[in-house]
Amino acid sequence: MPSGRPRTSWSAGLVAVAAATVTLTVALPAHAVAGDPAPDGAYAFAARLDIGDGKFAAPVPVTKPWTYSQTTAGDFNGDGIADLVACDDKKNLWLFPGKKGGTFAEKVWLTGGWKYTQTVAGDFTGSGKADLIARDDDTGTVLRWAGRGNGTFAARVPVSSSY
Repeated sequence: MPSGRPRTSWSAGLVAVAAATVTLTVALPAHAVAGDPAPDGAYAFAARLDIGDGKFAAPVPVTKPWTYSQTTAGDFNGDGIADLVACDDKKNLWLFPGKKGGTFAEKVWLTGGWKYTQTVAGDFTGSGKADLIARDDDTGTVLRWAGRGNGTFAARVPVSSSY
């Protein structure tokens, strides 16, 4: 991290990069995926279509109630459609492959023991494939998992420490 740069800027910058790398449906202006609170306290993710005048159309539910954390989006399997990666309460990391039309296929288990926070996606290696970056709160180390473009990731590599 460059000296003098506040940590919040670094974190906010990663979130901005992750948000900017995803298109939910091809050939439409812009989209957002957001978790909306459900009556039971869980969240249901919804797609919101940019209707072209800076406003979003009404949300369309795309998942069942959402009880996951560390959710980030990217084209992890290389099909040109945004996928979601998220962690459950048992520390399992899951891939939710995106489907045409803004919905998601059944989840696919990626790994267990996900003890990381601030998980974001982006092409951090310059490979044209979505990678993951997350922070290990125990050590302060920021780690990168290079995406292979087929829904899997290379082994983690530390990219910085003391964050």
